[in-house]
Amino acid sequence: MPNDPPRSTGGDAGSSPPDAGRPLPGAHESRAGGTAWPRLLLGLALVDVLFHGAATALGSDRGQAGLLVCALVVAATLCVERLLFGEPPGRAARALGVDRPRARGLLAAAGADASLPLVWMAASALLPFLVFLVPRRAGAATPGTTVATDAPARATTTPIGP
Repeated sequence: MPNDPPRSTGGDAGSSPPDAGRPLPGAHESRAGGTAWPRLLLGLALVDVLFHGAATALGSDRGQAGLLVCALVVAATLCVERLLFGEPPGRAARALGVDRPRARGLLAAAGADASLPLVWMAASALLPFLVFLVPRRAGAATPGTTVATDAPARATTTPIGP
């Protein structure tokens, strides 16, 4: 009701957070008004078509032109934020993560980077145990053993392996 006193937000009486009038990140409303889902899907489709088309046109099936394709995709995503959602360029760039990195993000990236050798070491340590999960042909020998050949003219054994 218009005459109701303002509710307390848990802070000092009469104070409000600096961004009290702004929508929360991830809200389903945008500056252009209405729900954002149709525009989000349209923007995603446009950027995806550009991404695929640019990579194909540049022959970048394994990232050969990765920096150029990345620059095109980031620029297209910023344009989608501006044209479909009405976001100012600076706010759109910050929302997409094109901003000065924070210490928390750098620590998370360093942690993920440091864990990659651990994955490699764990996989190599488990490899002898995982070999037994690979299906084998019936009658196939393991490396280092001998098996009789199928040739009817010879009844000798042939070494398998090194």
